[in-house]
Amino acid sequence: MFKTTLQDMLGIEFPFIGGTMMDISRAPFVAAIAEAGALGLIASAIYLDEASFRDDLRAVKAKTKKPFGVNINLFPMMRKLDNLRYLDIMAEEGVRIVETSGHYPPDDLVERIKKHRMTWIHKCVGVRYAKRAERVGADAVTVVGFENGGATGILNVTTLVLTPTVVDALKVPVIAGGGVVDGRTLLAVLSLGAAGAIVGTRILLSEECPVHPELKQALCAPTSCRPTSSCGPSASRTACGSTSPRRRWWRSRPGAPGARSPRSTRTSRARRRGACTRPATSAPARSPCRRRWASSRR
Repeated sequence: MFKTTLQDMLGIEFPFIGGTMMDISRAPFVAAIAEAGALGLIASAIYLDEASFRDDLRAVKAKTKKPFGVNINLFPMMRKLDNLRYLDIMAEEGVRIVETSGHYPPDDLVERIKKHRMTWIHKCVGVRYAKRAERVGADAVTVVGFENGGATGILNVTTLVLTPTVVDALKVPVIAGGGVVDGRTLLAVLSLGAAGAIVGTRILLSEECPVHPELKQALCAPTSCRPTSSCGPSASRTACGSTSPRRRWWRSRPGAPGARSPRSTRTSRARRRGACTRPATSAPARSPCRRRWASSRR
């Protein structure tokens, strides 16, 4: 395997990062990724108290001597620890690689990362966000295209387009994600200038991943009309032209722009069944203003 700047920076064997997944990226799975020569990342948002977070950091260190990191989630959450405490506990336990994702990290968080001399990777979905992260001191930037199985933002830019654009705009190493599933796609993002790849959905199929075997089997048999994942209200149409279940739910929720009322939905269904309450030959009903205008013309 050839070397990239990412491998030298993180001290890993392969230019490969196991993407953080909620409720999955715990100590056993992260340790397995690290032991295989990639970078595993613990999802800090899973832990609601300091003791359990510290215990999992120690559990990873007990299973492997290779580097691993922690993802700091910047999306709004109802319950979680203060992100500054996560960083302090990481420093106390000797974990020196941190990934931030979601919103832009606040100044005090960046200062704490620099204070602890951690290697900082920021994950985002666009060029302007990547440039800002580089400007305030990120050591590397991860960008994920629309093919990504997790949060992809609102830009809907594909990995093939996003990766070289960000690589050309930055001087720090760029990690690319979204649609990377095998050696061919890994080589593709490396050829676009990325220093490594971040992979999530594909490693769900690994033996060490703690998901149900039937889910793994379902992921092994996708079709063009049934993509393996879709995330967010901006999920595009599938290849067969129908919208994804997630998008149909988003459009049908109460108060959604363009959402039809239950009454209009029932009427449309009745018309499709040929049970329309008004004869097709009858004239359309007039509004009150239209009736008054028509009466004044007589």
